[in-house]
Amino acid sequence: MIALKQHQNALVQRVLSRFQEVCDLLSVAATPEDRETARRSGCVMLEAPTGAGKTVMAGTLAERFSGVENVVWFWFAPFSGIVDQSKDFLRGQFKGLR
Repeated sequence: MIALKQHQNALVQRVLSRFQEVCDLLSVAATPEDRETARRSGCVMLEAPTGAGKTVMAGTLAERFSGVENVVWFWFAPFSGIVDQSKDFLRGQFKGLR
């Protein structure tokens, strides 16, 4: 696994904290409206320049959070070549994902 840089790790920790907050909100949601509000609060988009380590940060997030919760992850990319590149990288670097 690739070691994260300090700013990458800080981002991962912030998003993990947010995901956990949403899980906590969902566990106490009393109404469908409460669940929907909590669910919408957990959406994040990772946007950064080319070479900033988005795939490494996203893979780390997915692997760490999947160790705590059962999650189905969706990976979006603008081109099929990037999807294949990401798939190969994630499988090689993040053995905790399946």
